[in-house]
Amino acid sequence: MPTKGKCGTITLSAASASAGALGGPGSFDVTLAGVIRPWRPISTVAWITIDAPTAAQEASGSVNYTVAPNGAGQPARSGTIFVTGDTFTVNQAAGVIG
Repeated sequence: MPTKGKCGTITLSAASASAGALGGPGSFDVTLAGVIRPWRPISTVAWITIDAPTAAQEASGSVNYTVAPNGAGQPARSGTIFVTGDTFTVNQAAGVIG
């Protein structure tokens, strides 16, 4: 869902993604329309690492992230990446035993 600001609109290419128990890389696009203020992705959980961009951006671009493996026997989990008032959710499968 686009986030409308006083200077324009920020749109994420997707609202969520799934990750397997072993984790791995993922990405989504951020599109700006008339937005002047900088944006930067922020993960709300330690098991999602933002790979790029690591500094504030002033143009459209991609967010690249890595999901850590979910431990053996651990339940499924969800985490969020915030981008200037909009959210991207990562849903990770439960950890496999054995």
